[in-house]
Amino acid sequence: MLEIRCSGTPYEIGLHHGREAEAKIRTGLAFYSAFFQLKAGMDWPATTRAARKFMPLLEASWPQLVEEMRGIADGAAVPFDSILALNCRTEIAMGLMTDGCTSLAWKTSDKSYVAQNWDVRVAIGFRISWEPAQEENLVMLHIKRDPNLSSLPSICQVTEAGIIGKIGINAAGVGVCLNAIRVRGVDFSRLPGHLALRVVLDSTSRADAIRALRKAGIAAAIHILVADPTGATSIEASCHALVLRDTEDNGPRLAHSNHFLYQHDERVPLMVVPDESIRRVQRATALMEVQAAAAGSGPDIATFEKILEDQDNGPFGINKAGTESLPLRTLFSIVMDLDKKQAIARVGRPNALSARLLLDPCCI
Repeated sequence: MLEIRCSGTPYEIGLHHGREAEAKIRTGLAFYSAFFQLKAGMDWPATTRAARKFMPLLEASWPQLVEEMRGIADGAAVPFDSILALNCRTEIAMGLMTDGCTSLAWKTSDKSYVAQNWDVRVAIGFRISWEPAQEENLVMLHIKRDPNLSSLPSICQVTEAGIIGKIGINAAGVGVCLNAIRVRGVDFSRLPGHLALRVVLDSTSRADAIRALRKAGIAAAIHILVADPTGATSIEASCHALVLRDTEDNGPRLAHSNHFLYQHDERVPLMVVPDESIRRVQRATALMEVQAAAAGSGPDIATFEKILEDQDNGPFGINKAGTESLPLRTLFSIVMDLDKKQAIARVGRPNALSARLLLDPCCI
């Protein structure tokens, strides 16, 4: 996996990202162009027009995010609107994305962890077959903050090239995971999901992150798991509202996959809940309960890595293998120790690794 180390102003951070990841950004643009055409009937000009609808909000409330995306566009020598579209990909698809991730959280008296597998479509139907298009476009993005320029914490995240917010941890011990939710509806006056992930990583605490997301709202359906040393909060978002559950009120362990687990109001369309998504939540919850019941045994990095390797209900279990007709596969896994402010990312399926990487935002 390409590792990119950035610092400076938002534009300079983006410029370095764009220059280092130019080839991967172009490959990602080609992938999503084909995906949106196939799944949503949208050509790339229609895709970028949809993304532009977010600009009034972003320019007014999140200009630093706009500047970073402009830097990426200039660094990669691609149009700004294309980078904007990458960062709004969930909203453009409006429930058509097929990410199939499983996320976990566990808070004990002295430790706080979050973890997840990131599963994604690696090909588009039979035309690309098993070519691992998106696996090749993953990057490890390290953003070092200059205290003379910013009071925001440094960040380490695994993301897709050109996307400024994804799954990771910051130097304040705030971690974030995500799960796609297939529910239609988008509100262009609210924050796109991937940019909401970046807002979390720019926060100095779980409480600050939640306040920011409550104020901004999230434009389309997504699940975001926000945690720090004090515990974790599960946020189910639709284009209408956020519904929250946390470890303080709902027990020390949380698991989530790709459907709503909580009660939403009548404005949210009914969704078809995939059976395998239900089974992944049940299986992850059961595996954590088994570990919790083990005498004298508490969670550690190895605990979560073992859970994320689980292949029950294969090929569509927690650790996905996928099939030729549905090439949805686990591309990486991550476990975050929020007290240590460190994480371990494993590239590839958890039982077939190509790399194991340390994320340490305090020592970039």
